[in-house]
Amino acid sequence: MNTPPAFTIRSPFAAFLFFLMVSLPSFGEVQIWNTEADFPETCELKPGDRIIIEGGVYRNISVKFKGGGTEDNRAYVYAEPLGSVHFIGSANLELAGEYITLAGLVFDGRPVDFDPTESNQVTTREKGPVQDERSLGGPLKSGGPVMFIENSRHCRLTNTFFANFDKNYSGYEKGLNYIMLRGFENEIDHCHFEHKRCLLYTSDAAD
Repeated sequence: MNTPPAFTIRSPFAAFLFFLMVSLPSFGEVQIWNTEADFPETCELKPGDRIIIEGGVYRNISVKFKGGGTEDNRAYVYAEPLGSVHFIGSANLELAGEYITLAGLVFDGRPVDFDPTESNQVTTREKGPVQDERSLGGPLKSGGPVMFIENSRHCRLTNTFFANFDKNYSGYEKGLNYIMLRGFENEIDHCHFEHKRCLLYTSDAAD
């Protein structure tokens, strides 16, 4: 399968500031994930923890991040380097804790066996590969590939890219959601969305 297109971080200053923050002393555990087997169903984070996901393509990943950090000592989950981690096919990352920062990821909803080189595909940046229904995928849950769970607090999603999650799901006329935003005082910034008619969906309904 062809590797998804590269995603360039749109704000160099934001990327620099992010790395400055995570480079400060934290006294937490550092884990490096570089295979699909490294992703657990549930990941319990503590203040200062850092989950570093090495660049690559990861298929059908689902993780719930619990626990988290504090106001002065956040927990981080991020790509190394930013923009180099591609989640393709079905995907679902849930933020279910406090003071967790998720950064630098690429979510591409195209199925893992989708071939973007077929002649009937549209590959321009403006339209993307959306003519063929096979090019539109979906996350594991209707809430989207990234979900802020109802009790999450002070979590942040930054420098992350979403594309091709617009296939109808369970009767949703506007297609699948890209993000479910619940909880309290959570933040989404410096993210990019493509090939979506409804960019952000908030709901009281849970899977």
